[in-house]
Amino acid sequence: MEVDIERKTVRVIEFFLDFSQVSQNNTESLVEDILKQMKKDKIELKVCRSQFYDNVVLMAGHRCGVQ
Repeated sequence: MEVDIERKTVRVIEFFLDFSQVSQNNTESLVEDILKQMKKDKIELKVCRSQFYDNVVLMAGHRCGVQ
């Protein structure tokens, strides 16, 4: 994200990184796989933001899964 205080503008930048095959379909494995990929791609967690889509409740483990 780029912020220009003088012009009072914010520019959001998005990138698609990859599709990844996960080892297992449970919370612990998904978190481990995500963090492993982020480390490989040299992405810091503090610069990441969430993105949500309709029908995410259809995902397995939506009440106790990766959030």
